Amino acid sequence: MLTSNIKQVSPEMVLDDVQFFLQQIDPILGTLNFVKTTRKLISSLAFIDGRSNLSIDGIIYSTNINAALSYFTHKADKNYSSRFIHHMSFCGSTLLARSCDIINKVISYKEPQALIDLAKLKVEQHMYYDNQDIWQPLVKLVIQQVQKSWSVNEVSLIKPSNWVNSILPDLHEANKHSKAIFMTICPNRFLIAVLRGGKDRITYIYNLLFHLKRQYPEFTDLINSVESAKLDIIDKVARMTLITHYIQSELFARAKSNKINHDYFELSYDNLLTNPSESLLKVSQVLKLNINQRSIADNISRTFNQHAKHDNYQFNKAKGLEIDSKVEHEYKACIFSALNWYEQKISPNYPLAKRA
Repeated sequence: MLTSNIKQVSPEMVLDDVQFFLQQIDPILGTLNFVKTTRKLISSLAFIDGRSNLSIDGIIYSTNINAALSYFTHKADKNYSSRFIHHMSFCGSTLLARSCDIINKVISYKEPQALIDLAKLKVEQHMYYDNQDIWQPLVKLVIQQVQKSWSVNEVSLIKPSNWVNSILPDLHEANKHSKAIFMTICPNRFLIAVLRGGKDRITYIYNLLFHLKRQYPEFTDLINSVESAKLDIIDKVARMTLITHYIQSELFARAKSNKINHDYFELSYDNLLTNPSESLLKVSQVLKLNINQRSIADNISRTFNQHAKHDNYQFNKAKGLEIDSKVEHEYKACIFSALNWYEQKISPNYPLAKRA
C-alpha cells in the first residue's frame, strides 16, 4: 500500500462507512487494514490489489480482526447477495467489469487484495482458516466489505483475482444467494495469450499454478512429470500453462455444479468481443444489474476501443488478432505438441467435476 501512517480505529468507524475500503488482511498483526478512498478511484483503476494507490489521505486505518468479527456478527446482513465475475486471466474479465460500471447503478470492484489474502490464509492452513468459528465469519465480513455500495440504488460487482479461484467453494458457501459470471477462454487461446505476454505472463502463470497446487495436490504428480520431462523450456511452459487452465476449468465446474439455483452464466472471451451487446445484456440479466440497452450501447462505445488495463492505450481488435496469429505461427510446433499432450494425458485422466 502506498500509504505512510497507521491509525488504530474502532471496527464501527471503518465497517459502516463506504469511504473506508478493506485493502488488506494482516494475519501477523491480526488486523484488517482500510484506506479512505472515493468511488471514482475504485472505478477508474484496473486493479485494487495494492498495485495502485487507493488512499486519498495517506493513512492506513487499522482495526483488530477479532474485534471486527465480534462487531460484524451483530451487524451483518444475513440476506446479502453478491455478484461475482470469476475468470481464468487474459480472457476479457477486466473489460467486462469496466463495461458494467455505471455511476449510481453498478460499481465494479476489480481484484480486491483482501480476497487474495483469504486465499493465502487457506493455502497456508493459517489458524484463522483452521478455526471454523472464525473462517466463515471472516469470509462473510471480507465479502461484504469489498462490495459496499456508494448510493441507495447502486449494486456492487466483484471481480476477484484468479488467485481467488482456489477458494470458490468458500466464497459461495458464505453467500448462498450469490450470482456469478464465469469468464472462460479455450486452451489454445489461453496458451497463445500467455506466450504473447512473454516472461511476465509466464512467471505469473507459474506462480498461480503452484498456488493452486498447494490447495489441490491431486495435480502434483502431473506437474512433477512435466518438470522432470526431457523437453525444451518452451514446451514445459506450454504444458504448465495448460495444466493451469485445466485446474481452473475444474474449479469452475465444481462451483457451477454446486449452484442449485443456476444463478450463473459462462461467457467466453470470443463471445464478449464478437457479440458485446448480447453478452452484456445476458450478464445484466443473470446478475440482475438492471442495465438497459442504451447504457449497454454507451458502455460498449466507451470501453471496447480502450485498453481495459491501461487508460492511455487504445485497443484494436484486428491488431490483437494479428499479433495472436503471429504468436501462433511462431510457436506452431510447440502449441500443437502441447495441445496434443493435453488431449491425451489430462482430459482422460483428470475428468472434470459434474457439469451443471
